Amino acid sequence: MPMSGLPPATESEIKTREKQFFAAYYASLDRAEHLGDGSLFAYFAAELARAERLYGHSFQHPASVLSVGAGWGTISVWAGWQYPQWRIVSMDYVEDSLPYHHEIARLSQTEWRGHLAVEDWDALPHARHTFDYVLADRALHHA
Repeated sequence: MPMSGLPPATESEIKTREKQFFAAYYASLDRAEHLGDGSLFAYFAAELARAERLYGHSFQHPASVLSVGAGWGTISVWAGWQYPQWRIVSMDYVEDSLPYHHEIARLSQTEWRGHLAVEDWDALPHARHTFDYVLADRALHHA
């Protein structure tokens, strides 16, 4: 038993708490302030340009892309704008977060044209090699 005297939480209980926490967190934040002066999108552009240099690979071609732990969709919306030839599936297991993609797109003066999916990265339903790239913005530390 843990030091608190309570039995340890099950995986299901932990995920339920996380979903509740993130649903409240996403609802409480000011997305316009989050986008701020455009520095977040500039950061994404710099990171993908860096990846292109490191791997000697251009991302300027059609591709299937999975954005895992997408939250309210900042990187998914940016990637859809920056790479309109990509087919993006933006997934998160916090269902309440996904509708914010449309608001992020509106605030960014672009259009969300990807697909939204409620999925858990512990049990993704996609076959191997379904996606050419996987994006994760401020998400992997939750895995």
